Amino acid sequence: MIKILKDKYAILSVVVFIYFIAISNFQNLYLSLLAILMCLPLMNYPQYLIPHVLLTSLFGDYFVALPGIGMSRIIGIIFVISVFILGYKKDRACYIEKNLFLSAGILSVLSLASCMSSITGIMIPAYVLILNFLIMLALSMLSYEELMEGFFVLRVNTIIMALNIIFSIVSGSAAYFANRLIFHYSLNSNGLGMAVVQLAVIIIALMYFKDIQQSNLINILIVGGCIFIIMLTGSRTSLIAILGAITVLFVYYGFFNKDNRIKIQYILIPVVLIWLVLYALNHIELEMFTRFTAESVLETGGSGREEIWKCALENVFPNYPIWGVGLGVENTIAALSGYGLPNNVGIHNMYITLLIQVGIVGAVVFLFIICKYTINALRYIRFTNTMFLPALMLVSAWINGIGEEVYAERFVWMAIGMVYVLQKEFMSVENKKMLKENGQ
Repeated sequence: MIKILKDKYAILSVVVFIYFIAISNFQNLYLSLLAILMCLPLMNYPQYLIPHVLLTSLFGDYFVALPGIGMSRIIGIIFVISVFILGYKKDRACYIEKNLFLSAGILSVLSLASCMSSITGIMIPAYVLILNFLIMLALSMLSYEELMEGFFVLRVNTIIMALNIIFSIVSGSAAYFANRLIFHYSLNSNGLGMAVVQLAVIIIALMYFKDIQQSNLINILIVGGCIFIIMLTGSRTSLIAILGAITVLFVYYGFFNKDNRIKIQYILIPVVLIWLVLYALNHIELEMFTRFTAESVLETGGSGREEIWKCALENVFPNYPIWGVGLGVENTIAALSGYGLPNNVGIHNMYITLLIQVGIVGAVVFLFIICKYTINALRYIRFTNTMFLPALMLVSAWINGIGEEVYAERFVWMAIGMVYVLQKEFMSVENKKMLKENGQ
C-alpha cells in the first residue's frame, strides 16, 4: 500500500476503479463520461489500465458506461489505442511478436468468416473476440517492468472488487434466486462464479510475487471468502475450476522445487484446501450446498447440460461438421431450436460449443493456440512463480470450460499476452545464464 501512495498514477488507477463501482448501478450519461475522462491521464501509462480492462470484462454489464454500452468495451479500446500509440514512440523498443500476431490474425479472420456465414448473421461475437485479440497483442507489447506495475495495482483493485461482493452479501443487497447467489441482476450465478474464480486466482498468484509486499493473512481470508462465494453461487464447474487449478499448479511447482520443505508445503496447500471445502459442504447446513452432491448432479443431468450436449453432438454437429453454425450463443440457440430442449440458452461447454459454432477446423485452431500458451506458462513456472498468474488463469479456464463457454472470455486472451511478456523476460535471463556458464 505504501508503494501505491508513492505513485500518483497507481493512486489514480485505484480511484478510477472505485468510481466504476460507485456508478455501477447508474446508467447515467454524465457519470459515464466522467469515468472515461478519468481514464485518459492513464493513457501514457497503460499498465495501470490493466486492472480495469480485466475486471470490467469479468463482471460484464455490471460496469455500465454509456447507457447500453459496457465499460469493458470502452476501456479495452482505450487500452489498445494507448499501447499502440506508445509503441510508435522512439524511446520505446516494443514490437508485436510475429507468431502472436499471426495467431491473432488467423483467429480474427476465422471469427469474421464464421459470423458472416452464420445462421443468424449476427457479427457482434466476432467484434468482441477481435477486441480481445487486440488487447492480447497490446498487452504483449508492454515491458516486463510495466507488466509488474500493472500487476501490483491489479492486486489492489481485485481485493476491492472481492470486498465489494462480500459487503453486498453481508449487507443483504445481493439476491438469492432458486437458492443460488446473484450479486447483480446483470450477472447470473454461473457468470458470477466464473468471475470470482478469476478474483481468487489473481489474489492467490500475486501472493507469491517476490516484488509485491503484502499481508498474506488478509489475502488468505479474502481467497477463502471468494471460494465460499463460489459455493454460494452453486456453480459446480467454477468450484472445480478453482480447486483444480490450485491443485495442478501447486503440485506441479512443488514437484520441481529442490527445497523439500517448499515441496511439501506446495503439495499440502491444495490438500488442506480441498478438505476444508468438503468439510464445509458436509457440515454447513445450507440448502444451496445440496447442488454439489453427486446425487444432485446425477438427478439433474448437470442442470440439463447432459441432454443439451447429447442433442448438439447427435443432431447439430453432423450437419455442420467442418465450419459450424457460426460464433455466438444466438447461433447455437437457433441450431438447437426445434428439438424440444428445456431452458435452451446455450451449450455450457467450451469444447462442444467450439465444435458446434466453428466446426472441427475452428475448434482445432482455437484450442491449439490456447493450449500452446498454457504449455509455455507451465514450462516457465518451474523457473519463476511470476508465471503463476497467467498459468492459473489458463488452467482454470480449461477446467471451467467443462461447464461454461469460456473461450470468448477476455481473461483467457489477456493471460496469453501475459505469458508472452513473461516468457520473453525469462528466456533472455536463461540465455544470459547459459552464455555466462559457457564463458562467453
